[in-house]
Amino acid sequence: YSEALEVILSHLELDPSHKHVLVAHQPFLPNGEKVSSSGSETSLDVDAGGYVGGSEIIDIALLSKFDYVALGHIHKAQAIGANARYPGALLKYHINEANAKRSFTVVEIEEEGYSVEEKPIHFLRDLLILEGTLEELLARSGNEGDYVFCKLKDEQMVDSPMSKLKAKYPFCLGLEFPKIKPMQADNGDFEDVEEVDKNVLFETFFSTYGGRELDEKEKKFVKSIFDNGEEEQ
Repeated sequence: YSEALEVILSHLELDPSHKHVLVAHQPFLPNGEKVSSSGSETSLDVDAGGYVGGSEIIDIALLSKFDYVALGHIHKAQAIGANARYPGALLKYHINEANAKRSFTVVEIEEEGYSVEEKPIHFLRDLLILEGTLEELLARSGNEGDYVFCKLKDEQMVDSPMSKLKAKYPFCLGLEFPKIKPMQADNGDFEDVEEVDKNVLFETFFSTYGGRELDEKEKKFVKSIFDNGEEEQ
């Protein structure tokens, strides 16, 4: 890409008495530097092949003869080099961008250099991350018309969480339970589960997936369930 661009630029005759602006949807970076991402791009770190966001990187130094370079491809607004800028995406495309600011850029090409003004964008529906137990999120007010992603702090699974959230937040994009570990097909450290005491087995299961140990009251309750089950048999 860089070599091809060099060939193209070599055929351009830029009249120094005029202003020249280049528009490109391509990752340009100062040599050796990294771009500041916003969340929705992929492969943003400069890898061994010299790619970012799936496209090959070109050194911004090649465009030094232009008065201003308006770039696309990267979603976070930022200046690149002395004469180039990513205005950033107009919308939020990933939950990691929930706290990101969005704007459009007004550029004035002046006699000497240029000036930039960022105009903030106010969304009809913003993108937000809501945190709390399901009960807390259903009881709170506000953001019913926004795009929301819910991080439920419940320590155990709850019944039909998405359908309940959708009833209150019609534009709910998804949810997760950060405090609940995903189930895995693993017998832990026990070689023969059938030989392990049921109480010990349950306590191990709970601490693994519940994120904490059972307290004494809970241990007695679990034991009473197992004891009653054995008596009924």
